[in-house]
Amino acid sequence: MKILLIAPKTNRKSFLFSPPINLCYLKSYLKRYGNYNQIKVIDESAIEYDTLEAVKEFAPDIIGTTCLTDTRHNCFSVLQNARKVMPKAKTIVGGTHGTLMYEQILDNYHFIDFVCVGEGEQTFLEFVQAVETGGEYKDIKGLVFRESGKVNFTGKREFIKNVDIIPLPDYDDIDLKQYKGSQLYDWERNKPRASILSSRGCPFSCIFCGSREAFPGWRARSAGSVVEEFQWYADKFDFECFSIVDDLFTLDEKRAIDICNGLIRKRLNIKWFAQTRADALTKNIVLALKDAGCQLLQIGAESGSPKILKIINKRETLETIENAFAICNKVGLKTQMNLIIGSPEEDQKTIRETAQLIKKYKPFISQFSPLQIFPKTRLFEDYMIRNNVTDDLWLSEAEGFKYNYLNDKDINRFIRKLEIVDFRTRGIYGYIKMFNKYGNEYRVRVLDYLASKPFLKNTYSYFKPFVKRASIKNRIVNGS
Repeated sequence: MKILLIAPKTNRKSFLFSPPINLCYLKSYLKRYGNYNQIKVIDESAIEYDTLEAVKEFAPDIIGTTCLTDTRHNCFSVLQNARKVMPKAKTIVGGTHGTLMYEQILDNYHFIDFVCVGEGEQTFLEFVQAVETGGEYKDIKGLVFRESGKVNFTGKREFIKNVDIIPLPDYDDIDLKQYKGSQLYDWERNKPRASILSSRGCPFSCIFCGSREAFPGWRARSAGSVVEEFQWYADKFDFECFSIVDDLFTLDEKRAIDICNGLIRKRLNIKWFAQTRADALTKNIVLALKDAGCQLLQIGAESGSPKILKIINKRETLETIENAFAICNKVGLKTQMNLIIGSPEEDQKTIRETAQLIKKYKPFISQFSPLQIFPKTRLFEDYMIRNNVTDDLWLSEAEGFKYNYLNDKDINRFIRKLEIVDFRTRGIYGYIKMFNKYGNEYRVRVLDYLASKPFLKNTYSYFKPFVKRASIKNRIVNGS
């Protein structure tokens, strides 16, 4: 039984940050619990890959892809072309978009035979076994397929409670050295970076997030297994830089501190970063993170406006967010403030409140993102009503959709204002440091700001007294 797993090419013009961990987990799970060894993983974003040639050469019995909302059409294109090459192969998609839109997918894309809903390991293993033995698909929880011209969903499967039973991802087909660190982080720029998934899911319910709808709840690996994965990467691949790709690394305080203490005991010479929420941070956690080699903590603040935080159902207060950044600043742990622009009822006042948050806590990086919509979220329900659209929107060729409470011009204008605030908090030496340190995209931002009226006005105000004194001195010396 030959199985080909494909991560479709992304459309983002960015550095390659992370391998297809989900597919590599599927491979390792099938190898351990199903004794399937003819499995190949392709990451189309990693290299210029002739996927169709690989399909021909490998001749798989099953072709699976990850289907995310932003890359759904790339996913469909891959399977449509693969079906032409291997007409008898079974095709299956998984991932967030597949999980949320399985009926639409099977109704509209005839070249896709199955959808795996939710967590993939157990469902996909049983599916592979059914294909191999000719078993019944209807007995496999979490599977969607066509039967008598109708879409048949077998029902939700319970998530794996003890995620420690899932073996480490199998990267035999992946050149991990291709995945470089971010240009924004000076400790890892141009160095290979390893990615670790230490927990799954999210227990919160922000109105814009599709992950909560597809993968509710939060399940974490034991601290010991996470530390051993760090050790595995360091020993086997000689990695020094790591990212923990969980949504909420610090949700369980004891586990987070235990992981940090384990890394300290191992004496690994590593640098890493993680992301979390403000209300999942304490001083003890931040101290442990810094001692264990954490270089930066990404915190999803989303907004500096209490009104916006309430509207998006963030379920944390501005005071909590401020406290988290204050703790990090006091301990000396760098932060990245992740902010969403264009939420419902966003206006000049809420943008000023966000600007005040940036000014007050001066994060190492401020990351601004326009608010996007995703299927089956509360935000999309509102979007459908306001714009008189249906789920058919996801059949369009566009890869992503911004929530249009504000138009693109206003969103870009607000982001520009916040970038100016962000740059101004750094001072003249900060501009120079950013220019030298950051990649081309951010150099353009800095140059753009250096040519802007606010910068020129501030620079003139700064140097005006010196120019005036020099002029007076010159007149005295020359006797004029």
